Amino acid sequence: MFTPLKDLPEGKNWTLDELNDRKVHLLIPVIIFISIAMVIGTIGNALVLYVNILVLKLRNSTHRYFIIFLALADITFCMIGDPFVIGVLTHPYKFTNIIACKSFRAFTYFNALVSVLVLFVIALDRYRRICRPYGNQFSIKSINAIFGIIVFISIILSIPCFIMYGKNTVETGIANITGISCFPDDIHKNTTFPIGYSMFFYSIFIVLTVSMCVLYTLVWCQVRKHANSTKMLDLSYTNKPYTSTSTEERNVMEMNLERTLPQTQSKVLDGKDLARCISMKTKGNIFHNHSVNAKVIRVSKTLFVVTVFFVLSFAPFFFSRINKISRQRTNRKS
Repeated sequence: MFTPLKDLPEGKNWTLDELNDRKVHLLIPVIIFISIAMVIGTIGNALVLYVNILVLKLRNSTHRYFIIFLALADITFCMIGDPFVIGVLTHPYKFTNIIACKSFRAFTYFNALVSVLVLFVIALDRYRRICRPYGNQFSIKSINAIFGIIVFISIILSIPCFIMYGKNTVETGIANITGISCFPDDIHKNTTFPIGYSMFFYSIFIVLTVSMCVLYTLVWCQVRKHANSTKMLDLSYTNKPYTSTSTEERNVMEMNLERTLPQTQSKVLDGKDLARCISMKTKGNIFHNHSVNAKVIRVSKTLFVVTVFFVLSFAPFFFSRINKISRQRTNRKS
């Protein structure tokens, strides 16, 4: 909510247009920042979509779908949500389009819910792939179903915005002149509805953010454990000759090796050569698994960075709203 203007020159007959322009002048740094973020976000997400949809279209992996969905949500907000925010900032006392106010506020809540829910699913997917690699993993089909559920939940939870937002009378700093802005409607001014809904929304954000922190902490611990065990295996197979742990394991390895070698070549191998081949094949499997795990870890790091940037970008707005809600509750009690 916009605060009244201060230190206005006395003895002047102010108009609402003049007061609006004066307020806009104070908001120019914020408008410039949002405009730059809008341009960078639109271009950046367009490049992400181009690479993942057209360049990497043959790679059907779950993390590719996650990135595409996040980029779609972000570029949609950059192209629709940011212009609306700029419109509110350029009309702090003259935003009279109530339908646009309700629609875009609902869209803002919807987009934020979609983003944070997708990031939570990403954290859950990374946890399952690294900490529970032999369990059931998300498939492309299940990911699409989850996306549909996320969109449905976000629509339902953003519907109250159509009721809550509307014509909000704001003080301009001049006693006989008031403005209209896009905030909770005047009919809810003395009710707990706006505060209750906002607290419900931010509690979802807190719970999901804490859950993501826990999941990524478990992933980080597992990655460190995996890195240490990989180093130990590499050293053991580099410095020690091959010794089979059991006769049964050796027989299985010999049968697998005979399938992969030409028949004439397998017949001329003596015991020492066969042991050397089995040792090389075992080390090859270790390095292959290490390469696969390294790819999963690399993707997890990328998605973790995306999550951190989202949380950090949302945090200032989150804390400012919490501070505003606390001040409103204090004023109501007093």
